[in-house]
Amino acid sequence: MTLLDNWDSFMAKYIRRTDNETGEQEETPMDLFDTDEWGKELDKFEPVIGQGKKAVKMTSSMCRKMALTSPFFCKGVWKKSMDSFRSGFTVNKEGTTPIGAQKVWIEGFNKRNNIDSFLQMAKVLISIYGFAPVYIRFAEDIEKKNIPHSTAPKKNAEPFKIYFLDPEKVKKLDYKNKQFQSQGIKHLVYKLSGNRNAYIHPDRFELLDEKSLPFSPFGISDVVILRHIISSNADIDIAMGKILKWFSFGTREWKKEGADRKDKEFMLKTMTEHPDVIASDKDYEFKIHTPEAIDPKPFYDYMTMAIAAVLVMPTHILTGVRVGRVTGAEAGYSDYHKDINDAQELIYAPFLVKMYQRIFTAHNTPDKKYIFDFNIEWNPSYVNEMAEAELLLKRALAVEKLMGKDHPPLLDVQEARKILERGAIDLRDDFKPKAVTKKISEMTNNYVNLNPSDAELTELKDKLMDARAREKNARNQD
Repeated sequence: MTLLDNWDSFMAKYIRRTDNETGEQEETPMDLFDTDEWGKELDKFEPVIGQGKKAVKMTSSMCRKMALTSPFFCKGVWKKSMDSFRSGFTVNKEGTTPIGAQKVWIEGFNKRNNIDSFLQMAKVLISIYGFAPVYIRFAEDIEKKNIPHSTAPKKNAEPFKIYFLDPEKVKKLDYKNKQFQSQGIKHLVYKLSGNRNAYIHPDRFELLDEKSLPFSPFGISDVVILRHIISSNADIDIAMGKILKWFSFGTREWKKEGADRKDKEFMLKTMTEHPDVIASDKDYEFKIHTPEAIDPKPFYDYMTMAIAAVLVMPTHILTGVRVGRVTGAEAGYSDYHKDINDAQELIYAPFLVKMYQRIFTAHNTPDKKYIFDFNIEWNPSYVNEMAEAELLLKRALAVEKLMGKDHPPLLDVQEARKILERGAIDLRDDFKPKAVTKKISEMTNNYVNLNPSDAELTELKDKLMDARAREKNARNQD
């Protein structure tokens, strides 16, 4: 009889295994498909790690704590997020960048939100928590001290500032009351201090995720998928640390036949500066049975491979290519960056397009309708030395043509050097390079305060006034 001949009985035993003594159920790999346990509508995917009374639910805070116990996982998450957005992106249509007021809207939104850093943090949150909850603060809300989070913003409201909600405080999607239930509108339930909940209207937030299944809109955390791997990795690290601590310098034994208590106290006191000793009052033999250490490398290799697989990252990129082992790695680099580009195009570009379109729509007038019909093009990210050399060669060829042999030069030396260093640049007479330095507060103030302080509101009002002034000047120039 084959497995398929007895599939029903196999599934019944494999999906749920019950401890006859305690009556508690243990997790098995097939629990992923147990809809009674984890298929609850619009809940986060929080399986159980461990067995019996020691079983622990994989909450968002537990995901964070487990992630920080795995150095390789943290390295891979931060590296991929940096690789994905380090080079930034451009907005253009058939090679033409936005001009006038449209340019002011896009550049202003990107600068206010430090958009490259924001996207990088979003990817980190997605890896650890499974999703990145983005809260939208509209221009109309900046004048309000108390924002009605549970109600929709006005039609065609302008997204002005975006923040992250703390994923550990996001509980689920649920109806606030029967009125919203009759309309089919589910709010995001967000935990506040004092066991209070805030209900955030779906027009005021976006949920970004990269790995998802139909039973949950919150995505699936990489830590949840790797929960057994990370747990085993921590256990091996602890065991290896203890072994090295106990035996790396050898275990010393000081014997004295017929030693009394005072003798042993003297010996222990004398040997205090030399840990890991044994003092005894009899002749003991210290033996090591089957003194063959287990090589942990295959276990570590398997765990590294599993982490790299979940992060969709070649193992040699996660661990770092060793000297003399570069051959054959080029295909891995190209696949890695192809995956990065897929996420950029399928996950993050649609989010940006949605934000830009809402900004454009907010500036519609009876006489003028704005449509965001530009393309988001991601700048090439660092691949390897050969790819960088090829990129530099292409820039040099472009500079050579622009410097001109059969026509007057279109560049001066300073502009040519800028192109070699950064690629395409703005060649207008009034071009000014973007400031590289940013205030620390702008880079770290990514998490929302649902009840903003007066200082926060004042800062936002100043930015709004500046944005309106820039927009007015751009319209006058148009």
